[in-house]
Amino acid sequence: MNSSLTQNRERIAWWLIFSTLGVLFAFILYSYLGTFVLGLFIYYATRPVYQRLSHRVRPRSLAAAVALGAISLPGLLLIVYTVLVSIQQLSSLVGADLRQYQALLGPYLKRLSGSQNAQGVFQRFLSNPQQLT
Repeated sequence: MNSSLTQNRERIAWWLIFSTLGVLFAFILYSYLGTFVLGLFIYYATRPVYQRLSHRVRPRSLAAAVALGAISLPGLLLIVYTVLVSIQQLSSLVGADLRQYQALLGPYLKRLSGSQNAQGVFQRFLSNPQQLT
């Protein structure tokens, strides 16, 4: 009788461990549900664009990249705009002078904009940040 009581305790302990792991796994899946739904949306949104481009653009991987870029570019531009406005608002809230970061951010802005005068764009933004709003 003592061994059956020990087996029941072990069985209960294993059920508690697996239940805890199951709840943890369900929580992790729930945390990424939004990301999964966004991925499905992007897939189904780019599918028609890709199907039209795949007949004209070769290789097919390039057509897929162009389709994803066409769909995601407006979103990326919105994110960049939001970050620039956030930097401007943060600098006015803190009262800090962000000109000291111009040398640090200048090369990255040059790569992003593709222009030779990215330093000037950043300098104009720092001198008159209200032009964005």
